[in-house]
Amino acid sequence: MRAAVLGVHLDPCAVTPYTTVKRFLDGGISARHAIVDGGNVRVYWANSFFSVADAEYNKNCVRELRSKGYHVFIPQASASNRRLNIRRAEIFARDEGALRKADVLVACIDQETIDSGVACEIGIAYALGIPIVGLLTDLRWRRRGEGRIYKNPFVLGCIGVRGRVVHSLKEVMRFLASRGVRSS
Repeated sequence: MRAAVLGVHLDPCAVTPYTTVKRFLDGGISARHAIVDGGNVRVYWANSFFSVADAEYNKNCVRELRSKGYHVFIPQASASNRRLNIRRAEIFARDEGALRKADVLVACIDQETIDSGVACEIGIAYALGIPIVGLLTDLRWRRRGEGRIYKNPFVLGCIGVRGRVVHSLKEVMRFLASRGVRSS
């Protein structure tokens, strides 16, 4: 059974029975995304995946989320991304379609400059009203002065309006749980 929220189906094309809405917890996640009893939370994992280090980090984090019952879409897992002749329109259609179905976006913002694809995914999620969790594990964020890493304030603003920045995967899961976004 797929989840329904406050009388609105998460997937407008699906015919699903309505269920009782869990108590919606205030804190930045819109009523449209309050998860209901029996729901399966769909997480869109956004991060760069073009280096071995990023790809391995993504796989490990997604494995952990899945072990807790979250359903995770990760663009790097798509077979089409391994093709040399993939078209931009195909990438956009697949990833944007998955983002529209997501209950929450987890956006890794550790790169020196936030990855342009991740920044775009954050913007789309913001426009769609999807909750956003920015994952920033880079220790330079805690520094002061010239040693501190810069993050684009506009992108951070999108995250702040729809969610917040956290600094570990455990904090991501605590944030999801504190807002009523729970695994199955």
